[in-house]
Amino acid sequence: MPRKAPKEVVEHRITFGDFERKELKDAINSYQQDKILENVPNIMLGAAGVVVAGTVAAVGYAVYYWLDSVPSIVDTVKDTVKDIVGTPQNKVKTAFTKSRYAQFSTLEEVNAAWDEERDKIQAQIAKAQRTITAFEEGKLGNFMPPLFISGLRQIVANETKTMARIATERADYIARWQEWKASQTN
Repeated sequence: MPRKAPKEVVEHRITFGDFERKELKDAINSYQQDKILENVPNIMLGAAGVVVAGTVAAVGYAVYYWLDSVPSIVDTVKDTVKDIVGTPQNKVKTAFTKSRYAQFSTLEEVNAAWDEERDKIQAQIAKAQRTITAFEEGKLGNFMPPLFISGLRQIVANETKTMARIATERADYIARWQEWKASQTN
């Protein structure tokens, strides 16, 4: 159903004086500033992220440049790790076990082959000890972490044990070689 037209219209008016207008203006400005300040933490977080990323990049570049300018330290570390870690502990055993007794015709040749392998391991031990000593004397700066040095010390200990094992294996090998040699002459 259609509505009836109103008989009279009542108009309500609010009139502000100077004081009310000033207070309303302050409230509106405060609300607008609050909305702007809500975003400040997000802006600061973004700026901090940019600063941190820039710092990491600068430090990374500085370390890269420093390592490039000091190749002797890097080469020393690489060579030491390659020489020590790259050599399996059972290299001697594997080499002589796979080889035939016939490749040696005299006991001197057998001893020379074992001496050569022993000398290689002794050289690796000496190189690791020189690196440890150079670090302890401060010749390598503070480049190497203590964990790496303790790793080198463990490698020296393991290679020293390998030397003792080689002495036993050498005696066993010589005994087997002599038995083989005797069986060949009969």
